[in-house]
Amino acid sequence: MTATETIIDRIRRDGEADIEARRTEAEQKAARLLEEADKQAAARREEILAQGRRQADRQRQNALSACELAKRNAALLRRRQEIDKTVDALMEALCGLDDGAYFDRLVSLASAYAGQTGILWLNERDLDRMPADLPERLKGAGVTASISPTPRPMPGGFVLQCGEIEYCADFSAIIEEKRDVIEDRIYAELFS
Repeated sequence: MTATETIIDRIRRDGEADIEARRTEAEQKAARLLEEADKQAAARREEILAQGRRQADRQRQNALSACELAKRNAALLRRRQEIDKTVDALMEALCGLDDGAYFDRLVSLASAYAGQTGILWLNERDLDRMPADLPERLKGAGVTASISPTPRPMPGGFVLQCGEIEYCADFSAIIEEKRDVIEDRIYAELFS
C-alpha cells in the first residue's frame, strides 16, 4: 500500500469511527428524548385520568344531589297536595254542615264580637236557609245585628259590618288566617 492509500484508508477509518460515534451519540440522545417523552406522556396521562376521575365524581355528586332534590321536591309537592286536599275537605265540611249545626257555628263565631252592633252579611245560600231566630240567637251571643238581604260572595261564614269596620268570619278567610296552624296539625296527623 502506498503512503497515499494508507492516509486515505486512515482518513476513511477515522471518518467511519467518527460517524459511528456520532450515530451512537445520536441514538443515545434519541433514546433519552424518547424516555423523557414517555415520562412526560405518562405524567400527563395520569394528570388527565385524575382530572377525568374528579370530573366524573363531581358529575356523580351533582346527579345524586339533583336526584335527592327532585325526590324531596316530589315529597313536598305530595304533602302540599294532601294538605290542600284536607283544607278543601275542611271547607266542604264547614259549608256542608246541616242547617242547625251550621248556624250554631256562625253564632259561636259571632260571640267573638260580643258588644258589637252592626249588619251581618251572609252568602246567598245561607240567606235562603237562615233560621228566623238568627238575630235573637246573635243577640244571645252579645252581638246586635240586622241581617242584610243582599248576599256577599263567599263560600260560608259571615261578615259583620260595624260602621266602617268589617269583621270577617268568612270560612275561607278564617282558614287562610289560621293556615299555618291548620297545616301543622294536618302535617302531624298525616305525616308523623
